[in-house]
Amino acid sequence: MNEKGEQRELIQFTPPKGRGDSAVFFFSKKDEKGSLFLTPESKEFKLVFKNEFLSVNNRYAHLVPRSFEFKVSKMMMADIVEF
Repeated sequence: MNEKGEQRELIQFTPPKGRGDSAVFFFSKKDEKGSLFLTPESKEFKLVFKNEFLSVNNRYAHLVPRSFEFKVSKMMMADIVEF
């Protein structure tokens, strides 16, 4: 969710392959109208997991917190948001 309250659904999740490895989350950069989710003017966004993702049926649920917060300024390369 960005600071405007816009949300994107998770498209793909690549779990860590082992201890010390990273998980990768994929979601759409643009909405159905072509508007970007994050722009250079964006301040932050939050990745929030739904209860279904955190259920006991998901073997990776114990590896992730309920949410992550990201500063967009730390995701910039020149004037472009890279994610």
